[in-house]
Order: sequence, then structure tokens, then C-alpha cells
Amino acid sequence: MVSTESRPTVVLAEDEPDIREMLHCELAPLELNLLEASDGEQALELIRTHSVDAVLTDISMPKMNGIELIRAIRQLEYHFPVIVLTAFADKTNTQEALRLGAFDFLEKPFQTQLLLQVVSRAVEEGKCLRQLERQTEGFAPLGPGLYEMAKMALKRNPSKKKS
Repeated sequence: MVSTESRPTVVLAEDEPDIREMLHCELAPLELNLLEASDGEQALELIRTHSVDAVLTDISMPKMNGIELIRAIRQLEYHFPVIVLTAFADKTNTQEALRLGAFDFLEKPFQTQLLLQVVSRAVEEGKCLRQLERQTEGFAPLGPGLYEMAKMALKRNPSKKKS
């Protein structure tokens, strides 16, 4: 078992307790430090108080929905992948989430293997972006354009796993 401090941290924002529990179980093989929130406001508070590698959010939630959560994350200049989950594939929401920089969009119900692949990729990218932030600490803040360039470089040249 990996200690909580060395596990990737993912915020899970989902208002349905049964779905949160199911996602928790399905994501167990990734050994994540999974922080759960029942709405976007709770998720944003977790994001503000923890070092996060990625976010997994439902679209339809009380208080602050998934689109509003992504917008708040970007306005606060957090740079980590956000995966959007929805039971209602709405073209407008999909386009808005992608315009705001969503990493991926999964429609419920989804296959567990697909969920694990998408979350694994998002966590890897989030860890790389956090490393970039640490390496550039003390310099002028990196704007969204530089983060987009870093993300493109990561996709072209993914890190190799050491055995």
C-alpha cells in the first residue's frame, strides 16, 4: 500500500452518494488519495486546501455545477486536468466544458477500463504540471498559453515509466 502523501490526489465532485461510492470502488486500483465532495462548492474548498493532481466532476450538481466549477478553477489559475462526467450528453455543456479546458468528457454509464485510462492520463499530466510549477517558482507566473504549450509537449513526449 502506498502512503497517502505519495499518492496522486484527485478531487471527486459528485452529488449522488451511490455514484460517489461506485467511483471510489472503481478507482481503487489506481491507489489515489481521493477527496470527495457532494457539490462544486465543496470541491472548490478541497482544491483550495490540498495539492491536487486532477479533478473528476459531474456536470449536474447543486450549489455549483461542473461547468461553474471548471470556470472557478480556471479563474483561480489552477492548472490541472478536469474530467467531466455526465448522464445527460448535452452538446452545449460539452462544448462549454471543452472551451474551458476540460481534459476529457465521459458519459455515464462508462466502462471501468475507460475511466481508469482517462484518470491515469489526467493524473500523470497533473503531476507533470505541478512539477513545472515547482521548477518555475519565483519566476513570473506562467499564463495559460505557457501551460497549454507545456501540455502539448507532454502529449508529444510522455514520460517513460522506470522499472
